[in-house]
Amino acid sequence: RARELAVVKVLVHVKGDLNIPDNQSNLPIHMLGLFVSGPTIELFKELAPTQALLEAPNSSGVTPIQRFAAWALTGAQSKPFQPAMDLVSDLQKQYPTMKLRAQVQTQCFRA
Repeated sequence: RARELAVVKVLVHVKGDLNIPDNQSNLPIHMLGLFVSGPTIELFKELAPTQALLEAPNSSGVTPIQRFAAWALTGAQSKPFQPAMDLVSDLQKQYPTMKLRAQVQTQCFRA
């Protein structure tokens, strides 16, 4: 997974387009594997550097930040994964108009 982070950083550095969707409107950030171990947090930051990318819905209407926040609530053996929860909180502060599903937002800011 560390190699994946290196590849993503190179692609971002050479201005790889993170806005190109697949046939289901998934951007690269929608397809990120979410793992407690490894560079998931760093990959997420690299693949979604803007509010527009965080809020881009796929064909099911799911945004990357909604998916990530939902995973943050259960990522550590069905319990909150604190590093991911912290990132969601930081992003919400950075982008106060960013939309999360109400239940996810309530859970993320309870702690």
